[in-house]
Formats: sequence, C-alpha cells, structure tokens
Amino acid sequence: MAELISVSDTMYGDSIRRVHRCRTDSALSSPIRLACDYIAMHLRAPLSLNTLAELTGCTGYYFSRRFKKEAGKSPADYITEKEIERARQLLVSTNLPIQDISDSLQFCSRSYFSTVFQQLPSVSPSRYRDAAMKEKT
Repeated sequence: MAELISVSDTMYGDSIRRVHRCRTDSALSSPIRLACDYIAMHLRAPLSLNTLAELTGCTGYYFSRRFKKEAGKSPADYITEKEIERARQLLVSTNLPIQDISDSLQFCSRSYFSTVFQQLPSVSPSRYRDAAMKEKT
C-alpha cells in the first residue's frame, strides 16, 4: 500500500509540474506562483503560513495579504481546495480507504475531512467515489 501511495505521489507531482509549465498565469507574481507550486507538491506535509512566507522571502502578514490579493483566497482556503482536489483524485483512482486518504492529507479526523469535502463538491467522499465508479462502468 505504501508503494502505491508513493507511486501515486510521484505521478501527481510530475503532473503538477507539467501542467504548471504549460500554464503560465501572468496574474500571479513569481513568489505567489512559487508558493502555489510548493503547496501542490507538499500536500502530504503540514503546511504553515510561516513556511510559505519564508519560502517567498516575505513576512507572514505581507505574504497572506499578497496571496489573497493575487489568488483571490487566503492561503488556508487555497490549501484546503488543493487537498480536496487531491482527495477527489485518490477517491477515483485508488481503492484506498477514506480514512487513509484523510490521514495522508493531514486532516485531523475522518469526520472533519468529510465535513470539509462536502463543502466543495457538496457530496460525501463515499458518495463521490460511488458516483465516479458508476460513471466508469
């Protein structure tokens, strides 16, 4: 199982890098783009505002304001959105238990993961997986 997760992470990281290279978003400055790339590549690690600010050479306050201005959402909201996108990919492309997906994306509990997940696609993780599997057949 760990090997499958590792391969999945490698493929996901490669995909993120390739898509980012193909898509140049001139609305984002270089530091904010760097932070977005870092977030995409480190979803399985705890991410803090201070880490992102240090990465971009800004103070936490300045980074947070600049990120929200350029990306249209706070760093925390952006991270959550990317975690849910990754969870949707894992739900559709693997048979990993929902608890394992929740744990791997650093959610504190499965119930919190389900609550957050339902805010974006408006459906529970298990129903999302069921619907995706029905579409495949």
